[in-house]
Amino acid sequence: MKEAHAPDLSALDLPIRTAYGSMRMLRLRHLLLVPLVALPACGDERSSAPPIPLADYVLDVAVSEAAASDIERHVLQALAHELARVASTTEDDAFEFALAESFRGVLPELEDGAIWADDHATIREFGAGLGQGLGPALDDDDFRERLLEHASSLGSIERKAFELDRFRLSTDGLSATGRGELLLGGGFMTGERTTWTAVFGLEFVRGDSGWLLAAAVLERATRLTTVLEPFRDVTALTGFNDYTSEENRELLQRLVDVRRTQAMGGLTVVDWNRDGLPDVLATRGGQTATLLLNDARGGFVPTPLPFRHPRECPAMAIVVDLDGDGHDEIVGSWPQGYDADTATLGLWTRSGKGWETRHSALTFPNPRGLRRLAIQTVVPFDADDDGDLDLFVAVYGNHLSRSKHYNTVEAHDGGDNHLFLNDGNLKFREVSLERGIHGTQYTYVALAFDFDGDGDLDLFEGNDFGPNVMWSNDGEGHFTADTALGFDVERGYTMGATLGDPDGEGVWSLYVSNMSSEQGARMIELADDVSQDMVRSLEHIASGNALHVQGPNGWTNEAQVSGCAEAEWAWGCAFWDPDNDGDRDLIVTNGFTSHRTVDDDWQTYYWRQVLEDAQLLEAGKPTHNVNAGQRFEGSFNGYERDRLFLNPDGDAPRAGRRFVEAGWNFGLDAAHDGRAVAPIDFDGDGDLDLALWTLQGLRLLENRLPEQHFVRLGLRGTNGHASALGATVEVRAGTRTQRDHVKWVEGFQTQVLADLHFGLGQHAGPIDITVHWPGGRTQTWDAVPTGGFVELVEGELDARLSALKRWPQRSLRTGQAPLGSQMVTSLNGGRAPLAGTGKPTVVRVGGTNNPKHPWPQARVLNRGDDPPHLVWLPGRTDLAGHDLDRVARILAPDMDLIESLMGTGTRSDGVLVFDRDRNLVRMFVGAPRLKDLQAVLQALEQEEPFVDLLVEDGRTLLTQGRFREAGAVFQRAVAIDPERTDVWDGLAQHHLAFGRTVRAREAWEQALAFDPDYALGHFNLGIHAQGRGQLPEARAHLEEAVDLAPEDERMWLALAEIAAQDGDLERTVEAAEQASQLTTDAAPRILQGKALGQLRRLTEAQAAFEDALARDPDASEARSGLRKVQELLQKAGD
Repeated sequence: MKEAHAPDLSALDLPIRTAYGSMRMLRLRHLLLVPLVALPACGDERSSAPPIPLADYVLDVAVSEAAASDIERHVLQALAHELARVASTTEDDAFEFALAESFRGVLPELEDGAIWADDHATIREFGAGLGQGLGPALDDDDFRERLLEHASSLGSIERKAFELDRFRLSTDGLSATGRGELLLGGGFMTGERTTWTAVFGLEFVRGDSGWLLAAAVLERATRLTTVLEPFRDVTALTGFNDYTSEENRELLQRLVDVRRTQAMGGLTVVDWNRDGLPDVLATRGGQTATLLLNDARGGFVPTPLPFRHPRECPAMAIVVDLDGDGHDEIVGSWPQGYDADTATLGLWTRSGKGWETRHSALTFPNPRGLRRLAIQTVVPFDADDDGDLDLFVAVYGNHLSRSKHYNTVEAHDGGDNHLFLNDGNLKFREVSLERGIHGTQYTYVALAFDFDGDGDLDLFEGNDFGPNVMWSNDGEGHFTADTALGFDVERGYTMGATLGDPDGEGVWSLYVSNMSSEQGARMIELADDVSQDMVRSLEHIASGNALHVQGPNGWTNEAQVSGCAEAEWAWGCAFWDPDNDGDRDLIVTNGFTSHRTVDDDWQTYYWRQVLEDAQLLEAGKPTHNVNAGQRFEGSFNGYERDRLFLNPDGDAPRAGRRFVEAGWNFGLDAAHDGRAVAPIDFDGDGDLDLALWTLQGLRLLENRLPEQHFVRLGLRGTNGHASALGATVEVRAGTRTQRDHVKWVEGFQTQVLADLHFGLGQHAGPIDITVHWPGGRTQTWDAVPTGGFVELVEGELDARLSALKRWPQRSLRTGQAPLGSQMVTSLNGGRAPLAGTGKPTVVRVGGTNNPKHPWPQARVLNRGDDPPHLVWLPGRTDLAGHDLDRVARILAPDMDLIESLMGTGTRSDGVLVFDRDRNLVRMFVGAPRLKDLQAVLQALEQEEPFVDLLVEDGRTLLTQGRFREAGAVFQRAVAIDPERTDVWDGLAQHHLAFGRTVRAREAWEQALAFDPDYALGHFNLGIHAQGRGQLPEARAHLEEAVDLAPEDERMWLALAEIAAQDGDLERTVEAAEQASQLTTDAAPRILQGKALGQLRRLTEAQAAFEDALARDPDASEARSGLRKVQELLQKAGD
């Protein structure tokens, strides 16, 4: 749900067609929305009324959606904004929001509703579905007063949104019905926070100045109230930074603004140096990778990786011991090289000399010329039950994917997934086809687990643009697609998945992140000429995430009834227990691309394409872009907030449990276009914090919830930690049982620690543990102590408890002073900035115990050609005039400022590091180690632009006709990485725009010099040679092109034309036939008909021209060609 902003009221009287322009007429076929029930006079109870006839509604998507958008923005969001304004003020302001003169509403009083609670939350629910009466109908004044009473009880309102997820417009355009959801989040200085979510049935009328709300009937509502400290963003304080330059951030945002960015990268949580603390590796495919080592002193230190070039940086990295030698390898999901018919993944292993690359360890079949493989996820698991780790590699697509005929409802032009069996000594065999794994869908995620309960590890394959697949293992590493479990029932847009037992009931639940869209939900009701099955598929795509719950007859989706479906465009997800109460809650990241300034969203246009694709898919016809040429600026599912679905304790006041959305209450509802998310206890205090990878960068959120008891388990099988993968664990604390399983990969492109965390609530005593090991052994430990880390070893009886390695007290700042660019400027009394000349700044805060050598690190940091700015805010007056002022700027002592920065206490000192743009990147409490400080400064050195971003930026400029700017961008890119073919192609397109054909040819020749199998290079050189009249050269290039890209109709059609020019009519017929099989255009058949006519194969020529006319009845060349052929046939017959 998007935040409601102050509306532009001047747009209230816009015609309803102006929002989206003209769309094709779609006839309403399926009724999903029950019209609003009739309202009685004030004071009477509600009574039902017959539904309005279907013919009374507008059936044009353009008109309906434009009206819905107008109402959502200028009525509902305006209402939410005004309500928040009045409720949050201490003034006696009037609630000035225009309602229709005949308005009637139904809203219970604040004290009504069913109340229930858990350890940290009080929940009040309203709704007829709970058997509650909703009270009498209210007129406009009474409804305003009642609504304001609800809102005012929330305190100062900081979250406000009102979206319309169902809509019908009357045929005269003067009235409408719908359903909308209002969300308000507020709080008080006492720490109390409340989220109020209310779903209303709505009616609207169109007045002289725009739409007015005519009726609002509450369907259901939930109030969640907590009194706790929300999570705190400690990203800058701890140095949890990907150190991406401002230039690259700007490039990324420019692409976001034109909706050209998608998945980004992965998050790997691992104990890199085996010191008992979690470290984090953040990757961005083909661009960068950052390893952050937990320094155990209050933050993270950037550390070198074995990747030598941005091309080696994977979209996701798996860090795991593959050869059983006790040292981890790195597997990267990014091809490191291409040969004639193979490609190779990156695998790095430790040796006596450091890291070395195993160049051929992970080689797999890859058709000649196929490039730009987008490998999203690597899943280690024991596929064939031989005791070592095999690898499943999920491939999203390649450079041929998303061709002009791919379908947004179900697409099969993605990539081949791969299964590698481990033969030992870091040698692997690719065996996917022989072991039964096949298909070319767009795979984002995969999970390994024993889904069918037969004792081996199966594979869940989560796909974008289509149904998911459950690969059932026969126990020996042979797989079949299992349709009996129910995972392939619906099409969807799967981005992530997590598996858990939320309530410890012995029932596993698989949560799958998908997308939800109010625009989609509204437009599906207007779907034209599609079956009921297709409508259900579209509803599934638009309705949100899935919660597949294990049952005796397979797994069923219970997300809607469980309250965790609606999370907008969802990506990463994880079951976790942030409050240590013993129940697993759900964290979900959201958002696709958020434009920096424009509030419009592409969703309506996108769902127009989806509806068109659904019809064409069932008709067996290829799709086409219905939005071609559409001018638009704005977001695509932008400014969508992350969700925390709270799993309340205790027995719910109805059958079954229901999650409650609590992101605002816990401080976990940021709108940052989130991707990967991983629970992580970074400070060793026994509760789970959060690490996130977003389009806005890395984020680290500190858990500040009240302490409760816990235990953390590490499992080691007979062959080491790897053999524990897939083990299931039961923990019994008193009368309560919890379950979890050992995994390494979950969510979206995320590796998590294999340790299992169990919150125990108020249970302080010992626990009993049962482990079901892979291979069939079951082992139980009784009376295991808690409050720390327990290692469980297969076959051993002891379960020893050890303390967690914890950060020192006050390792995180508790002061209140600003820590951004404002502080860097204001430290000098506001007279002049301390930084701003393009250098990092290091600020030493506080006193020293050695007046003779107060800051010895400063002299070391000042060495070199370009040292950082050094500033010292001392805590003692006797240091004035010290010779250190030759190295650093010494400010006047200011203990009030020092304590506001560092907090009060015996160690009110530390070091702050700012980047060139005055952003805080790390705070050290106390004196840092010199090597750590130098590592941070080294990470701040000038970063080259990411070539991937430059290429996309250049292409965008080309499409906008800004050719000179595009040329400058591609020149920068080729200077950074001259081996990329797409860079040379962009440069060639730039030259062509200015008529420099020779220089364009030279650019394509450079591309082929680096990659002789570059199909597009051969194609363009062939066209260029054709233009110069060099037909043999042109044919040679085009023959190479069709050999390299046999699924590209453009290559075949160009070859057919050149062969015809060269007089080779037989090859013309063959090439045109291939093109005809790949496209519905008439052009290949027309060319084929002409060639067949010249070959005097008149009957075949006639068939070709007739097929061309069937494809395009207005094709004049086909009509004249057919007429001539028919005349010749008639003469031949005479």
